[in-house]
Amino acid sequence: MELVRGIKITEYCDQNNLSTRERLDLFIPVCHAIQHAHQKGIIHRDIKPSNLLVTLNNGVPTPKVIDFGIAKATEQRLTDKTLFTAFEQFIGTPAYMSPEQAAMTSLDIDTRSDIYALGVLLYELLTGKTPLDPKTLLAAGLDEMRRTIREQEPARPSTRLSALPGAELTTTAKRRGTEAPRLIHLLQGDLDWIVMKCLEKDRTRRYETANGLALDLERHLQHEPVAARPPSAVYRVRKFVRRNRLMVTAASAVAAALVIGLGLSTWLFFKEQQARRRAVNAEQAQRQSRHEAEANAMKAQAQAYAADMNLAQRALDANDLGLAWDLLNRHRPIGQSEIDLRHWEWRYLWQRAQSDEIFTLCQQPICVGTVQVSPDGKLVAVRRSDGRIALWDWAARRRLPDLPILAGDLVVNPFGSGLQKDIAFVPIGGLLAIGSTDAGGRTDVIFWDAKAGVERSRFPHRASIASLTVSPDGKLLAIFDVDRRVTILDLESKQERASLAVSPPVWLCGGVVQFSPDGERLAVGDNDGTIHIWHSQSGVDLKIPPQPPADGIMALAWSPTEPLLASTGGYEGRTIRLWNPLTGNPSLQ
Repeated sequence: MELVRGIKITEYCDQNNLSTRERLDLFIPVCHAIQHAHQKGIIHRDIKPSNLLVTLNNGVPTPKVIDFGIAKATEQRLTDKTLFTAFEQFIGTPAYMSPEQAAMTSLDIDTRSDIYALGVLLYELLTGKTPLDPKTLLAAGLDEMRRTIREQEPARPSTRLSALPGAELTTTAKRRGTEAPRLIHLLQGDLDWIVMKCLEKDRTRRYETANGLALDLERHLQHEPVAARPPSAVYRVRKFVRRNRLMVTAASAVAAALVIGLGLSTWLFFKEQQARRRAVNAEQAQRQSRHEAEANAMKAQAQAYAADMNLAQRALDANDLGLAWDLLNRHRPIGQSEIDLRHWEWRYLWQRAQSDEIFTLCQQPICVGTVQVSPDGKLVAVRRSDGRIALWDWAARRRLPDLPILAGDLVVNPFGSGLQKDIAFVPIGGLLAIGSTDAGGRTDVIFWDAKAGVERSRFPHRASIASLTVSPDGKLLAIFDVDRRVTILDLESKQERASLAVSPPVWLCGGVVQFSPDGERLAVGDNDGTIHIWHSQSGVDLKIPPQPPADGIMALAWSPTEPLLASTGGYEGRTIRLWNPLTGNPSLQ
């Protein structure tokens, strides 16, 4: 016999990272070799990688089929290799054994058992796994092994690859010179069908010859239609019924009940249709009178429209915009089904009813950090994200010269563009308090006479200012700085009255302070979402914990008439929440 020097076909393919096409090109000669043996009347009965060695002839890989003497199984123990029973019927390697070999019946073994083994080998070349796990088969025992081989349907090669863990799938694809998604795509369709045709439990559905398998693979490589096709629905249903007789019987009983119920429902449906037709006939008898009623209603609507337009004209002449708006909005159609009676007269009156009370003031080209209105309502101060402060005459709706101080030492607030809240009007004296940080890091509170356009005083502060506010009586100034500390200043003595540490410095958006209308409480909105309500007399600090989503407090507002505090974030949370400042509980209003 010829001495074959080579390695197993699976090891050769993995060591050389052969692509799927190269593996098929190596597998097709194996099919021809098995076909040659079959023509000589020989059934191998033990086709597996260890019996298919690849040698190099002049640098060309050539597969060799060895070990046609299956009696060699008697020379070794029962392992995951070749099994041999006392009755000489259970012959072959379990993972590559056809169902008829595992049946141990009088059924003769023919060449289609080798076709099954070739399908297992092709499955392993494509996926790196056998259809049935060898370790599981051996661990199950002889009877369970035979049942598994005969009855358990293996997964398609592409499905088996998809179920592999990520790392193992990547390694398998790399050994085939491609990526995982591409490898799965290559196996879907023709190769799935060809492999599963070889692995059919019913041998009459397998390829008749090894050459038939080889021809189908060649058709696939040449992009021609293959002979393998998925099993028909009827075939799959018949096999399913045989395996699950009890379940199918129960399902059939349920289906019969559903059919009976459906029949009864259909009969009731037709009875209802008859009743509905009778109702339609009765409705047709009333339709004529209904049309007349609709015509009368349309006439009445037209008369009401004309009367309301006349009243709207009179209301506008009397400068009663509210009544005019009510009369005009009364005739806006609700939904597409309602008739629109409006004509040019409605649009004319609507144009006249437009008020000039809504207008746009001090529109800026960049983000505005905060807006403050002077206590007398005559001036508006606007802090822009570039650090500039613009003044506007509210009554005249015109812009005043920007504060000259901006050209000197005022820079952008460290809290970021658009977050400055460090300006506030002083109720007494008409001054504007401004937080200022120069290029050298020096921070001051500047008191600016907005009307005269001059600086009145300057008070140094230890850290950059995030927000400031003045008490309603104009005596106290609250400063919230970037060190997360709130300082209360007496504006008359320029002395620090109290100090409150809020939270460790964290770089989140938010941070604002606001006095209550009576000046007894100071609300502090922290950038971690916490609200502090500090009582200026008792020193009690009432904390309202952050509310999801986590967001800094961007704005606070007190109700002028009742104990109520409104808060809101500005980025992730867009909700306005109401609180009872005496208890810290959410308000039900």
